[in-house]
Amino acid sequence: MIYLSEQDYNLQKEEEQKKLQEQFKRSQKPSSVQRIEKPKSINEESKYVKGVVKFSNISVRNLPKMDIGGKADPFVIFRMENEEKKTTIAKNTLNYDYTNESYELIYDPLIMKGNGKADIDVYDYDSITGNDLIGITNVDILPSLNKQIQVELFLQPQKGKKDQNSTRSQSVDQGLGKVIFNMLYTPEQEWIQKNKDESARKLKEAEEMKKNLALENARKQEQERLKQESEKKKQELERKKKEALDSKYIKGFVKFNNISVRNLPNTDVIGKPDPYVLIRMGMDEKQTSVAHNVNDYDYLNEKYEMEYDPVKMKGKKEVDIEVWDYDTAGFDDLVGSASVDV
Repeated sequence: MIYLSEQDYNLQKEEEQKKLQEQFKRSQKPSSVQRIEKPKSINEESKYVKGVVKFSNISVRNLPKMDIGGKADPFVIFRMENEEKKTTIAKNTLNYDYTNESYELIYDPLIMKGNGKADIDVYDYDSITGNDLIGITNVDILPSLNKQIQVELFLQPQKGKKDQNSTRSQSVDQGLGKVIFNMLYTPEQEWIQKNKDESARKLKEAEEMKKNLALENARKQEQERLKQESEKKKQELERKKKEALDSKYIKGFVKFNNISVRNLPNTDVIGKPDPYVLIRMGMDEKQTSVAHNVNDYDYLNEKYEMEYDPVKMKGKKEVDIEVWDYDTAGFDDLVGSASVDV
């Protein structure tokens, strides 16, 4: 038992109170640190939002030979949880660019359970024994948030899949080649807006193309109309010329006289030809006398007159002249022919 004066008792109480306050302050410091760090961790995780990850400009390089008699038939698979996209299959190659191929995967942080990585597998296609895995890798999608980046990763063997979360392991060349691609991670709302803008742009382009096509068709139609109009005018002019010309060809008579032949070829094996001239106009024809064994001959005092009827001639304006070689034994031989406008 101890007996203290009132003054000493009050001093002791004050000292105890001070110690308690100091202990309380010390106990509060760690809590305050946790409260500061916790929002930081939440902020970091909140960056993985629902969105779309696009993979483009995909290529593989320095793949190992997988077939005994050839190289490899590689294709690439991009996977996030249960969703995956596969490229086309390249044929007999160790290096390949999957030109004009791009693929989109939906990223949902709830489905992915906080995992912010996309898995990439490269296979060698084999229709007989089944596809052979060449190598695997994965990539964190966050660095490509709202900005396209190029990714270049060495493929790893499947047994190293547990170590795929290590950035260091993916930088090690295992002799399995590498996969290269562009990656863009777009949040859902921005992706929707982007697609709306893209759809609007494509619609505008389609309308512009439709408008240009309509203008082009109108231009072609106008050209065709002008061409037809020009052709019609030309035909009308030709018709008028023909009518004017036809009007000169009236019903009448055509006289033939001073008829002669010159420099005729020898058409008989022995001797010269026996020529005569045949004049034909429509269904009407006239024939001269037959000369004998000559290459040149004047049909003296022979005159012929024929009626020209434009109706019977059906627009024909020429008289046909034929020279024949008379043959008593067989058929007469045609030496030559000509036409003369009346």
